[in-house]
Amino acid sequence: MTSFVLAPAADFAAADLHAACVEAFSDYVAGPMQMTLAQWPSFVARQGVDLERSRVAVRDGAVVAFAFACPRTDDGRWRLEGKMLPGVAVLIVDK
Repeated sequence: MTSFVLAPAADFAAADLHAACVEAFSDYVAGPMQMTLAQWPSFVARQGVDLERSRVAVRDGAVVAFAFACPRTDDGRWRLEGKMLPGVAVLIVDK
């Protein structure tokens, strides 16, 4: 099994998170995500991503998986968005 470290997404540069997100949706059924780095802050705000609560899996300094936590405080629900790898997804969500 490949080793990785879990860390808060807030500890990573916007460029690293943006690149991981765009890559994760590169084969999306509706077509690849077309989002520039300049659009990243608007995406995070629109989706309600809480980077302090979100987690990334890091291997050799690179983000290899992520789970963006999007709490919905108005109704007490949560939504997760992410790129998962086998064996990584459960650990991120359970953390």
